[in-house]
Amino acid sequence: AVPRLSNIALAAMIQARAGAETVVHLTGRDRNLIGMQSVIMGLSALGLTSVLALTGDPPPAGGEERLTGVFDVRSSELLALLRGFNEGRNASGEDMKGGAGLCVGAAFNPNTANIRLQVGRMEKKIALGAEYFLTQPIYSRDKADEIIEATAGISAPIFLGIMPLASHRNAEFLHNECPGISIPDQVRERMRRAGDQGAAEGLEIAWELMEYALPRFAGIYLI
Repeated sequence: AVPRLSNIALAAMIQARAGAETVVHLTGRDRNLIGMQSVIMGLSALGLTSVLALTGDPPPAGGEERLTGVFDVRSSELLALLRGFNEGRNASGEDMKGGAGLCVGAAFNPNTANIRLQVGRMEKKIALGAEYFLTQPIYSRDKADEIIEATAGISAPIFLGIMPLASHRNAEFLHNECPGISIPDQVRERMRRAGDQGAAEGLEIAWELMEYALPRFAGIYLI
């Protein structure tokens, strides 16, 4: 809940200056339905054609400022809205005189007790127009294998999230305080034993998982 440069402005700068394609994250938390539609039109006009549709985490409570989430649309509703714009119509069904031409992705959280339920949500998101998936970060080969087995019937590309750990404290915080992230006991123990060399150990863990995962997924993305 810290104001930063608009991710859309930054994405446009990166594409203009570096020629690298970007993936803009859109969250239902941040904009009402009117604002979201304006953003979608702006993305299309700027040539920012790859987006990731998310619900977004609620802003943290506390502090002096009043911070509220909007949530006019959540991930499934945002996917439906983006599909409508790709088909040339807005939320009211009005003709937009052309499609937005967006490639739309969605999130997949494998770090739950019922991964089959999450796969069911993937299937619903595909029906709503999701073309690829990015996972929450994982930290073990066992979890990678579980994802492969559970998503055997999913045709959409899946990109595996990998977030290197910085220290034992960082590992414990992510495991205990961040919804959607689960770090196995053995990995947290490796980070504990690493002591002051935690950052190096975190990179080694990430590298081991990258080598294992790259041949098995559409790709990986670093967090």
